[in-house]
Amino acid sequence: DLFTEARGNRGLFGGINSAPPRYFQIFSGNPFLPANIQQLMTANNIASVNVGRIGHSSDVAIGYNSNATEMKSITSGFSLDIDSDGFFNGWVVDGYLQKGFNTSDSAQDDGIRIDRIYLAADAVTDASGKIVCNVTRTSGQYSDCAPFNIFGRGRASAASIDWVTGFDEGIAVNTQGWLPDGRTIPYSYVGDSAKRRIQKLQQEVFEIAANGEIFEGFGAGPISMAVGYDWRQESFVQYIQASQGNPTANILTARPVAGNNTALGIRGVPVADSTNTSEIQFSKVSFAIGSFKVREAFTEFNVPLLKEVPFVQALNANLAARWAAYDGSGDVWSWKIGLDWRITDEVRMRGTVSQDVRAANLGERYDRSGSAGTAIDYLEDPTGAAASTYGINVVTGGNPTVKPEQAKTFTAGVVYQPGWLDGLQLSADWYNVDVQDNINQLGTTTILRNCYLNGDIDACALIVRDGVVSPVRPGTNRISLINDVFVNINSVEAQGIDFEVAYRTDINLFGGGETLNMRYLGSHLQHNTSRNSVGLVTQRDGLYGAPDWNNMLSTTYVRGPFSASLQARYEGKTTQSYNVNVFQAALGRVRYDVAENSIPSQTLLDGSLRYSFEVRGEHTLNTFLTVNNITNEDPLPNLGSLGPDATGNGGQAVGNGVVGSLLGRRYTVGVTVDF
Repeated sequence: DLFTEARGNRGLFGGINSAPPRYFQIFSGNPFLPANIQQLMTANNIASVNVGRIGHSSDVAIGYNSNATEMKSITSGFSLDIDSDGFFNGWVVDGYLQKGFNTSDSAQDDGIRIDRIYLAADAVTDASGKIVCNVTRTSGQYSDCAPFNIFGRGRASAASIDWVTGFDEGIAVNTQGWLPDGRTIPYSYVGDSAKRRIQKLQQEVFEIAANGEIFEGFGAGPISMAVGYDWRQESFVQYIQASQGNPTANILTARPVAGNNTALGIRGVPVADSTNTSEIQFSKVSFAIGSFKVREAFTEFNVPLLKEVPFVQALNANLAARWAAYDGSGDVWSWKIGLDWRITDEVRMRGTVSQDVRAANLGERYDRSGSAGTAIDYLEDPTGAAASTYGINVVTGGNPTVKPEQAKTFTAGVVYQPGWLDGLQLSADWYNVDVQDNINQLGTTTILRNCYLNGDIDACALIVRDGVVSPVRPGTNRISLINDVFVNINSVEAQGIDFEVAYRTDINLFGGGETLNMRYLGSHLQHNTSRNSVGLVTQRDGLYGAPDWNNMLSTTYVRGPFSASLQARYEGKTTQSYNVNVFQAALGRVRYDVAENSIPSQTLLDGSLRYSFEVRGEHTLNTFLTVNNITNEDPLPNLGSLGPDATGNGGQAVGNGVVGSLLGRRYTVGVTVDF
């Protein structure tokens, strides 16, 4: 019943008002009858209104997805035990060869075509009084356009629903799928009623490995060794079947949604949608192709060092190394040195130091998509105010040149199993992980701020300035494109301690034959930071998503076929932003403010009951009842910006989610049968 005035052309699904809103209310009659709205607007001298419309199953929603996947795989392998009098006596050699294919056909049906919804919603009457699309009446274009009634659920006609969700069925299409490096994939298909993404993957793997003893040792036991080699090749191609005959698959230049054009009668289209590269709401996929090969050689040694000497029951070392050569990324080494020291029957120490490697996967290297975005141009206005904000193109996803990330990992721990209490085990492990060349995406806002506010040359390299000349900075082109692709962030470091307490004992509460199992798992994050190429450190420990403490306590009672479990999950309090209420003197304003900067801790309880029946001595019938969030704890608010934000705007009270259980108390009852 409440409408907001908006000056100028307004979009169907919202926008930002440039003038203070003026509200009015309909007090009688059906507010969704166009005649009532027209009379009210005329009486109040209102040229247009901004209408927000949520999809509904009775007319148009956001479509639904279906996926069909077919996988074929063949594996052949062997295992050989060597029985001889030579050096390799007792060795075991294993090898296998595998080839697999996976084809995935994902279809989006009944998705709203944003290249048509604005045209269909702009309904007028022609000379004869018939309701038609304005674009048809004005220019004669889109002669098949069916006017769509957006006021109220289920009021749109079947013809208009078909038009704003329909595809070009039966049309033979020949297109060139755009790739980030400028190449294209030729593709031919016959369109049907859905937008489709067809993905084909292929993998070939060969590995051979051998292990056995190589030396009788130094008195603590024989030294054993493993050695091997593997080769792997992966490739994929992704095809897109879109509407409008898919005339171009270039995600940077294709603009399926026509912009406002008075001569043609096209109006009410938001600028953001007219620069969009997708014709279907909430659907952005692109052509992609890629492949890589990796060759690896590895070896590992298990070396008993000492046994049954003072303060040492057993001391063993584990040494491992792996060489890998990745296409496009070069050679990398990973290795590990580990010690396991059993001091007594009750106390054991353990520790490792290693260099670990992870190469980018196919998606991180090749799967790209494009979209419209917004840039804050700090060269035009160092304060980042709204006047320096404008639309750009954004490429997200794969980067074929991304390097493998490498991590140095240190761990040290102790395990205590006291003889005075059978069934009890306590352990604590400290870890420190320092990842170099971390593979991640920065996001457009971080790219812009790191480049122009922090002097990060790596971030600047992701920004393309070949747009129109700046109206406020002569001689400088505006930003046209930001490559928000996967890149190697300089370093990420995390340090913490993990705890475990486990206890198992037999009890006699209801006649004996009962056991009680209790377990505590705790994790304390001491720090989590990232550092970019110019040394800027960003702290994350204690922030939302990275609490200082995570704890879990569980207990299980078992008596024959019956068991009962109770589990408590605790997540420590977190901070939403470390930049809250930071006053920037040079800009004369607060950079960031939130309604509540902390999210309190929360504990959730889950429980379950299980009972098993023997059926004719051949099968087992298992019944269970599970209750999650037993105490029905409410989710915790995670509030957004209320004060001046990083762009210099006034900010807005926008929630960015809730934390904890979002479903409340819930029950699951089930039965399974073991054959």
